[in-house]
Amino acid sequence: MNSLSEWECLLLHMFKINRKLILEGAFNLLRDKGHNATNARSIAEVVGCSVQPIYSYYKNMEELMEELYVYSKTFYLEFVNISSDVSNTFEEAGKSHIRFAREERNLFQFLFTSDYTRLGSFNELYEQFGKEEVTKFISKTWKIEENKAKELYTNMMIYTHGIASLIGNSSYGLSDEEIFNMVDKACFAFFLQVGKDEVWN
Repeated sequence: MNSLSEWECLLLHMFKINRKLILEGAFNLLRDKGHNATNARSIAEVVGCSVQPIYSYYKNMEELMEELYVYSKTFYLEFVNISSDVSNTFEEAGKSHIRFAREERNLFQFLFTSDYTRLGSFNELYEQFGKEEVTKFISKTWKIEENKAKELYTNMMIYTHGIASLIGNSSYGLSDEEIFNMVDKACFAFFLQVGKDEVWN
């Protein structure tokens, strides 16, 4: 029986390496090492191939990183869903954002402080990372207009993002108890702004 040629072996290996495998390998590398260490050679080492299959699926690293950003954002939104207490979606969404910064520091930096972050305004923060169901939850639960609910939610996102950025980009040793106590107080202050302080009593 004739053995396979080097080219045939390469083709067989390339068929085993698909776009999903490359993307997942890049994601695992990103979580572990950060976006500055995520390049074609390091991804190839994680996946177990040369850089050739990577460039057969992606025209360049920029295209791969853009797709990786979308993939990471989906992971973030799923994280927020899973770790949030459904009894108070509004407050818990902010706390989950902070947990993400602490538990997934490299992903947080990639999503929110890297060159791939496309946030030109606070409204874009809401549009890209906010959840419409949270806005509807606030509006329905506390009987306020949806535009006011969106304002409350956006304010909470901005506030908790500030805390998350401290945690995700430094070695702040604040405990969860300290942080979440601050979030509780912020929630009350935001409700005061729309004349709904009674809901927090």
